[in-house]
Amino acid sequence: MRIIFTTCIYLVLATWSLAAQIEVSFKFVEIDESDFDVVKAELKAGRLQQDFEGLNVSAVPSGFWKKIQSFPGADILSAPKVKVHDGKTATISIEEEISFAEEFLENGEPAGPLLKRNLGIKVITTPRIVERGISVEVDANFVKRVGEREVPHGSVPIFRSRSITTSVILPENTPVMIGGFSDNGRRALIICQAKISNNKEAQP
Repeated sequence: MRIIFTTCIYLVLATWSLAAQIEVSFKFVEIDESDFDVVKAELKAGRLQQDFEGLNVSAVPSGFWKKIQSFPGADILSAPKVKVHDGKTATISIEEEISFAEEFLENGEPAGPLLKRNLGIKVITTPRIVERGISVEVDANFVKRVGEREVPHGSVPIFRSRSITTSVILPENTPVMIGGFSDNGRRALIICQAKISNNKEAQP
């Protein structure tokens, strides 16, 4: 099987505005499922009760990252951030494009055109300044390759995708866990933080 990797990291801002700028940052963390009970205990102390679409979220308490880093299987997958004008939409894409074949000739060469699939993380976010803090809409998608399946004269990659769509109101400059999911003994967590930026160098 031939796989061609092309890595791209880019930020796309939907529109330009003279409105206030908001810096939104994310941390995508993966830990072993067996360590999640410890994380839940840490986050329980930082519980924020919110009346926004009935959602409760957990502020990341002091010492959280030190605790996470003590786990043998902890891995910070990515920590992107973006500045976007109030009420506008930004897309953060941290992906690898792979090319692969689904059918093969007897000599192992692809029997037709190669297919393409993006692996990694893509987040679409829209922050808004509200009375109680910063409202952040998040649509996050994760795609990874988890194995291969044998076909005549070759093998084809197996992909697994997960998505999280949520809306939260964040206290300014306070990291909050906004979601996560379990996958094959691993637990992925999403930490989000937002603040109003005074930097006048807006990205178009």
